[in-house]
Amino acid sequence: MHPPDSAFKNSVRLPMKIAFLLGCLSVGGILWSVSRTDFVLFHTLIESLTIFMTIAVALAGWKEYQQTQTSYFGALAVLFLCVSLIDFTHTITYQGFASRNDLGPNPPTQFWILGRYIESFGLLIIFTLPLSSKRRRNIFFFAVSAVSIMGVLAIYPLHFFPTAFIEGQGLTLFKIQSEFLVILALLGAIWGLIQCGERLYIRQRKYFIYALLSTILAELCFTQYVSVYGGANAAGHMMRLIAHYYLFRALLLNRRLVSQRLLSSINLVAIIFAVMVSFLFSISAYTLRSYEQSMFEHENTVIHTRQLKEMTAALQSLLDEKIRLLNSVSAFVSAHPYFTSDEFATYAGMLSQSIPAIKSVQLAPKGILTYVTHRERHGGAIGHDLLADSKRKLAAFKAIQEKRIVVDGPVDLIQGGRALIARQPIFLNETKAAGADFWGFSIILIDLPTLMNNSAFSSFYHDFDITIKRERPNGEMTTIYGSGDEHTESNLYQTLHFANQVWSVHAYTRHNHLAQESRFLLSPWYWPVISLITLIIFIAAYKIFNFKFELQREVLLATNELQQEVKRREISEANERHLATHDTLTDLPNRRLFIELTEQELNRCKRDGSAMSILFMDLDGFKVANDKFGHSLGDELLKHVASRIHSCLGAEDIAARIGGDEFVVALLGDMERSIAVAEHILDKISKPFSVDEKKHLLGISIGVAVYPYDGITVDSLLAVSDKAMYEAKQKGKNRIEISRDQRRFRHLTQS
Repeated sequence: MHPPDSAFKNSVRLPMKIAFLLGCLSVGGILWSVSRTDFVLFHTLIESLTIFMTIAVALAGWKEYQQTQTSYFGALAVLFLCVSLIDFTHTITYQGFASRNDLGPNPPTQFWILGRYIESFGLLIIFTLPLSSKRRRNIFFFAVSAVSIMGVLAIYPLHFFPTAFIEGQGLTLFKIQSEFLVILALLGAIWGLIQCGERLYIRQRKYFIYALLSTILAELCFTQYVSVYGGANAAGHMMRLIAHYYLFRALLLNRRLVSQRLLSSINLVAIIFAVMVSFLFSISAYTLRSYEQSMFEHENTVIHTRQLKEMTAALQSLLDEKIRLLNSVSAFVSAHPYFTSDEFATYAGMLSQSIPAIKSVQLAPKGILTYVTHRERHGGAIGHDLLADSKRKLAAFKAIQEKRIVVDGPVDLIQGGRALIARQPIFLNETKAAGADFWGFSIILIDLPTLMNNSAFSSFYHDFDITIKRERPNGEMTTIYGSGDEHTESNLYQTLHFANQVWSVHAYTRHNHLAQESRFLLSPWYWPVISLITLIIFIAAYKIFNFKFELQREVLLATNELQQEVKRREISEANERHLATHDTLTDLPNRRLFIELTEQELNRCKRDGSAMSILFMDLDGFKVANDKFGHSLGDELLKHVASRIHSCLGAEDIAARIGGDEFVVALLGDMERSIAVAEHILDKISKPFSVDEKKHLLGISIGVAVYPYDGITVDSLLAVSDKAMYEAKQKGKNRIEISRDQRRFRHLTQS
């Protein structure tokens, strides 16, 4: 059965566990609700908690490793310090974390999988391979640090790391396969944990396994998400937080350390101070880069706007050139209204050959398409009545009514394909009313993609994607060239007017111009260098602020040690003094101390005129018992005798053992008190002593000397009382005897 206090602890522990579980569920629910409303905030909170825990444990672990040389603890400290720095990089580059993100969603995902690779395989090595030798530990420390640095540089700015996430598509095969490979490594680490029970507490091993299993569940979640803001990603981060909780619990159960010692080695104030200093530096670096980037983008906007204007002007010129071709065809008809098909083919072919992007030149007398170039491709449109076509007649009648060129499209052609259609009505006699001499239409089909592939635009296409949007009659914009759905907005656009059309030409940067920027503030090396400087600042700030903490702790430890040493010496000196002035068996004062204390009392009596007495006592029958039953029994009898004598005395009386079975007592007061105390002692000693379950009888002979009648010094009083004691022995023992002078004095006073 458990003792009562254990039962009480168990009765208290269950409610505490329930309260802790409810608290965890509440915190989890709050974090999950935050993830549904503001995922970036949720991600920052989770990562900040895990990074803070791993950095704190890593710093404390490294310090304890330096003091205890615990191999696996030092390896875990280095491993998780590197992992926490990679996770910090993942956090600050996460999509949406900053107002300006040049990297996109892929690099943060790459940083994440790099951290999981290093964490999982590092744990696999720690728990499966012995790192007992210093050489192996140093190799492990160097390898983890080198792989972490090279991995970060491979992701940014070198871009050697495989793609892990494609926006709009989700995780790549590399990312998914990597997560399963990480899971295999974690399973191997669990197997190693099961095999290394002799190095870990059972609870410690259990917490490590819980941490690894939680990490495996998190990795499974990370194989499922399509969006970096998705629910599977949030669930994975929640499992990571649980894993770090168990990791923190496991690291606090090192068998050579206790939690209090580990936590006391962490200067949380210094860590917070170092984090604040590092954060302020990072914010300053971010603000400086943002300002420089704003200036750079402003400069680029001015330059790119000028380039887009030039490009739009060139496009306007090309379109005008095509439109002028209609005037040439219309002039041909006006000059030769009765031309033959061969004459049209020769003339139109000559025009279209000199002007690229023209798919076909056509004539439609009375609106009926009759003459076309490239009959092999466009012959299927011959005979088509534009004025009767429900899709074409509105544009055709508008051209006739307004007597101007009307452009439509790009539209799907009857003969197949798509093209811009430009139509110009032909009137043979402008002086007559419209329609009286309407001859028909001159038509050209313009291939917009061919037009846009003009060599004049090639340098612009190197840096930009072009999207052209046309304004509909209802005011809506529709994309006629490029991929308008791919881009949401563009600050670079120009408006182009030709014929009846209003086009909006939008330019989108094809790649990040900062990647080619030579200025350090905008170069790809800026953030790696800033991250390195931030790490150095963090370490330096921690060292500087922690120096006072360490100094105070060292002073406190030295002061405590000095106080302990002083106390130890005082106790030692007190013990030595005690041994020098007290009997080691009975702990009563010895002869030396008795004389010293009695002289002090005697001097006081001389000043006050008061009396005092000395009782000199010797045990009767002690030597017989000591010789018969041994010294151990004799020692026990002496202890009991000393105790009984001491119990008969007052607070100011002095008792001492001055020899084998001889005791003396200095009493304050007159003869009557001395006789009373002596009789009390005689009565006490005469009672049986129970030692080793046997009864032993002793007697005591007491000699009494009184100041000032028997002497005025301690030595003279001792001599008189000793002589009186021997008289008591001679008269039959176990009795009280006073000096002859005192007997004579008492006889005279009584008579």
